[in-house]
Amino acid sequence: MEKRRSSRFSERASRLTERFSARREGLRASLVRHGRLPQHIHNRVRKHLTGAEDRRIRDIIRERFETPPVVRLVDKASFLFGVIGCALIEYAVLQQPHNFSSFYMYAMIPLLCLRLWLYTQLKWHYFLLDFCYAANLACLVQVLLFPTSPTLIMINYVNASGPLALAIPTWRNSLVFHSLDKITSTFLHTLPALLLFCTRWYPPPGYVPEEQLSLSASLGGGLAAYMGWQALYLLHTEVVFRHRLSSHRDLMTSIRWLTTTPYSGITLVVHRLLRGCGVLAPDEMFNSEQWKTKLIFIAVQFVYTAVTMLPVHLLWASFR
Repeated sequence: MEKRRSSRFSERASRLTERFSARREGLRASLVRHGRLPQHIHNRVRKHLTGAEDRRIRDIIRERFETPPVVRLVDKASFLFGVIGCALIEYAVLQQPHNFSSFYMYAMIPLLCLRLWLYTQLKWHYFLLDFCYAANLACLVQVLLFPTSPTLIMINYVNASGPLALAIPTWRNSLVFHSLDKITSTFLHTLPALLLFCTRWYPPPGYVPEEQLSLSASLGGGLAAYMGWQALYLLHTEVVFRHRLSSHRDLMTSIRWLTTTPYSGITLVVHRLLRGCGVLAPDEMFNSEQWKTKLIFIAVQFVYTAVTMLPVHLLWASFR
């Protein structure tokens, strides 16, 4: 029964495709005959849509109807990894919060290594200089070297519970299980916050957390760490790797990604706001190679980081 339905659907789709293609070809011939559509333009459009000037569009449509969908092995592996990962995270937080640091270490190190390898292939490896990766590196330093350092734990708590956690809705991270890239990005922003939550309320032996965290301490410590990262980031992109980045425009960085048109999300909001304020001319666009654009994004990211750190001292004193 199912085979008959599938066969009828394929026949109906084929007839519709043939009918549409016949009408389109007749209209095209009429336009070419009357000189309204030059043949070279038609050939160029066909090549753009099909990849070859002599390949008909109807053939592409027929192939898509007749070819069964294929699920890649990497998509299957990503789906399995995402589902199992979510289940393990829930188990670790609810049943083994004292040992969540071990789970974080065993999960984050492979994720970072895999992302480094994949992004190097795509020439996106300069993304790994971003603040979220530096924050995860600081969390790994805490887990491996200084598990009872009050200062490091406080700074990591502020960074993980503020900028990193709120980056999930800001950058629209999502649990798309068949996308390894989206799964990794979500875990990179989620796991540090869970790690520091467990560290705060289920502290390791030898660490006694303070009952209260002042606004000045949380904001001061968090912004000091952030500004230290920002200085190192500029040192790498504007001094150490400046020549390589300027001579290889295909190497992607955060600012190049954000300033690629068409703008969307926070970039679109900032662009419209700055044009309305007169900082940018009405027809001026962002240019990732100019210091004006760089300073704008440095300032915007600083404001975002400071604002997201403001409520963190309240979270420190509230288990719920």
